[in-house]
Amino acid sequence: MVTLRFVSYSFLCAVLFVILSGAYRAVLPFGDEPDFDVRAQQLVLGEHSIWSPYNWFSSLYSQMQYSSFCKIEATATSPSADIDEMSCTEQFEQRVIRWLLMLFLCIPLIISSVFYLFKEERADDFERNCVLATSLVFPGVIYYLGVFSIEQLTLITSLLCFVFWRHKTILFCLISIVLLLDFGNGIVVLLFVAMLIFYSYIHKQFGLKFCVYMMFGQVVLCYVIGYSILGYTQGFAPLAEKSQSMYRLLESGGLVEKYPVILRPIITYMTLIFFTPAYLKAPIVYAIFGCACLFMGRRIYRTLQEKKVEQYEKIVLQSMVAITLIVSFVFFFPNYANGKYYVFLIPFIIYPLFFVVHRIRLLSFFLTMNVLILIHVMYFSL
Repeated sequence: MVTLRFVSYSFLCAVLFVILSGAYRAVLPFGDEPDFDVRAQQLVLGEHSIWSPYNWFSSLYSQMQYSSFCKIEATATSPSADIDEMSCTEQFEQRVIRWLLMLFLCIPLIISSVFYLFKEERADDFERNCVLATSLVFPGVIYYLGVFSIEQLTLITSLLCFVFWRHKTILFCLISIVLLLDFGNGIVVLLFVAMLIFYSYIHKQFGLKFCVYMMFGQVVLCYVIGYSILGYTQGFAPLAEKSQSMYRLLESGGLVEKYPVILRPIITYMTLIFFTPAYLKAPIVYAIFGCACLFMGRRIYRTLQEKKVEQYEKIVLQSMVAITLIVSFVFFFPNYANGKYYVFLIPFIIYPLFFVVHRIRLLSFFLTMNVLILIHVMYFSL
């Protein structure tokens, strides 16, 4: 029998998401977002299809300011920053409208996490809903869901893939929508799904340890080959145009020198948490997250050794595939070093943690990290 159930924990996460997203909108400097000048103009002045929510609210978006002259004094290595409050303050009405529209767009995410269809044979759907709900409180997810860009909707659609992973038809539709919205982001989603299917088969045939060896080999191979792979993908019709534009950008834009190969995973790690284009950062948060990752990784390893449960191995495999995809991509393509391309993987990455630490503790940890980031930004604005 199928019944619709309410998840009180997920509702708490949703409430915290609403509050935190409002707090971020209130303190973040206007325009300090990836590719803001291009993306914001595209959102406000571009044409949107009739089914797009941006078309439904075009009258509101058309009145918004999409040019930013925000002045922030910071460097990539400086621990602090100086935000010019006069030039970086967004109009109050626009802040509120952007926040409310973002919440409206996130309704599918909130509903998918707060309610779920209970089936006896799929009892773990409850955990997946809780994982998605917890992901909404992850700092990077809050930041990228609030960007003034169509990538906002791309991320929402990509995050839904986690909940509907078993529903192949819905998953196919979600991936198709992401590809239509933003082909660059869609390729990452599509490759993740393909990799997870592939490694799931390998896991079934040879076990988790063999998958680990293969993933390590994949990462090493990507490191060795680097962005020269674009020379081969240019001959593949579906990727030809994208590959050519990426290659030209790499050759002319100095991105290879700007993002040395060994530093790219670090840049991705920081931007996944909170690291803006104007170099607003929270070094303390990076350090705490790093220590937490090492600690949790050790606990996951011990749990794998003690339990040896196939279902848990599958969950850990999803997390490992997500991390492998991220590292592989940033080694291949310097212009994919930004965490915005991979933030949809947060639910897959943190899923194994729900079996080694209580979800309330994990939620409290994310909440604390958000508070620290907000304190950093407010301090930079003084």
